Amino acid sequence: MRNLKLSCLCLVLCAFCCAATTSSDSDDAARIIQTALQPSAIQSNLRQLSDEVGGRVPGTPAMDRAVEWGVQKLKAAGADSVHTEEFTIPYSWAEGATEMSISATGTAPDRNPTKIPKVEFRVRCVSIAWAPALAPVKHVPVVDVGDGSTDEFKKAGDISGRLCSCIRWC
Repeated sequence: MRNLKLSCLCLVLCAFCCAATTSSDSDDAARIIQTALQPSAIQSNLRQLSDEVGGRVPGTPAMDRAVEWGVQKLKAAGADSVHTEEFTIPYSWAEGATEMSISATGTAPDRNPTKIPKVEFRVRCVSIAWAPALAPVKHVPVVDVGDGSTDEFKKAGDISGRLCSCIRWC
């Protein structure tokens, strides 16, 4: 009997709670669920930042474009207050027109130019980020350091002022 009374009381309370839920609460819940089920803009935002805006190294025009893009996106999303803050960065860096070509003319131990075939080719290269700019140099010796191991560098000796050619298979 006691269990029957307790069950009836629970049933009445549940009915009362369900009746107390306003339609606006149900509407809000349905709206939130519907919004959550919509496609996300994450993939589109990533594509825009990566493909259209590009690299965002501080102090570069690409960084300025990225900041403006972010401000516009936050405003479009309805943010209450969107603003930027200035800061100073002492140095900036961006990859420029780094070029290199290799010429083997006159580098063989046999100094007889008729026996030495001329070999020239361009090399794909990049500048090291944040490295200081270097003056163009017409001739820099190239040292082969094999796979770049410590032993290969020891065999190469003093590499000061030389470019190191390294083949490392990952």
